[in-house]
Formats: sequence, C-alpha cells, structure tokens
Amino acid sequence: MGNIFFIGDTHFSDKNIINFEKRPFKNLLEQTERLTENWNKVVSENDIVYIVGDFVDNSIGTDHLKYIRKLNGTKYLIRGNHDNHDDEFYLNECDIKKVYDHPIILENFWIVSHEPMYVNSNYPYANIFAHVHNNPIYKTSSERHYCVSSERTAFTPISFDYIKSVVYNYSNRKF
Repeated sequence: MGNIFFIGDTHFSDKNIINFEKRPFKNLLEQTERLTENWNKVVSENDIVYIVGDFVDNSIGTDHLKYIRKLNGTKYLIRGNHDNHDDEFYLNECDIKKVYDHPIILENFWIVSHEPMYVNSNYPYANIFAHVHNNPIYKTSSERHYCVSSERTAFTPISFDYIKSVVYNYSNRKF
C-alpha cells in the first residue's frame, strides 16, 4: 500500500464553479486538465485517494470521463451534496472503489465528511472536510480540523501525513 491523499470539491465538468469560486482557469477544459495533471503528479497507482465530496457535475460527458479514468490511485468517494449520480456510475464510469453516503472514521481519530462537522478540543476526533471552498468563515486548519477543498490545496490531492503534521503541530503532541 502506498500513501493516502485527500481532495474535495473538484467539480469535474462543472463550468459554473469556475466563476462561482473565482477559480484561476480560463475554461472547463483547462480546469479538467489541471486537476488531472496535479492529481497524477502526486498520486501513484499504489496510493489511496479519499475524494471528500463534489467530485463530478451531473452533466459530465464522455470528454471529461476520459480524464477521470486517468486519475491515479485507488479512489474512495465520500458523497457530497453535488454527487447525485447512482453508485454504479461512480463505480463503473469513474473507477471509484467504494462510495460512502455518510462520514467515515480513519485511525479511530479522523472523521472524514463532506461538510464540516462541529468538533472542539474536548472531542476525541478531528475532522477532514471540504464543501466550504474558499469561504473565509472557515480556516484551512486548526487543532481539530483540516479543509481539503481543492481551492485550498492548489487543486492537488494533499497527503494524510501532511494533514496530520499540520493538525498535530497546533498542540505539539501526537494524539
């Protein structure tokens, strides 16, 4: 097994997200190519990627599916509010290994959810989430969370080891 990565809010094939989130892409093709290129620069075939929701737009066509099928790694989808296809679409067309309809827990500490969950220093968990894009109300990281919206990760999957180091450094201890 290789490394573990996270990314959310990729919105493959969603042309509206470019203007809505002021993404630095001229058009949909540039966004799709950059997301694919960035992904494959850091993720190998032996790695695992948790897609933390809002993976592809409902209007995805075969032009964009060819890029999605080229994404490296074993992919798991935590369904987001824009992931409205049935599981078969993600499993068969997008090469997703498993689709989760609810948050998951990794290493008995990390809750991975599309939308941010309320956690504080008294909770025994930390939250990895997306959904908020660049909303300034949410910080990218804290002692108990890390946001993996693609706008906050330079449109590139981010390693679990990096997330752990950032969160752990808030308190200078390991949980």
